[in-house]
Amino acid sequence: VSDTGKTFKRALVYLKRFRPERITSVSMFYKPHSVYRPDFFAGQTSKWILFPYEPTEMILAITKSMEKEGKSKADIQKKLMSLGYTTDQIRFVRKYYLS
Repeated sequence: VSDTGKTFKRALVYLKRFRPERITSVSMFYKPHSVYRPDFFAGQTSKWILFPYEPTEMILAITKSMEKEGKSKADIQKKLMSLGYTTDQIRFVRKYYLS
């Protein structure tokens, strides 16, 4: 994602050291406030972008943190549900990442 654009600018500075004939930049999403506009992008938005893998990562991180605190499965489930995660999402993470 070209959000602030700062990473793209740093990457270009680095790549130019190798004196390529051409550098073409690509990003899945471009945000209009970015200081760098990629040559190609699939979409443009100002909204927060949530990728499909992110709920899994967050559920996993929260679960592991709460387990370290000695919280029960029920307490963890309640917390995750209060954050808006669905039972199916929580069940998926437990089945494939925590079993």
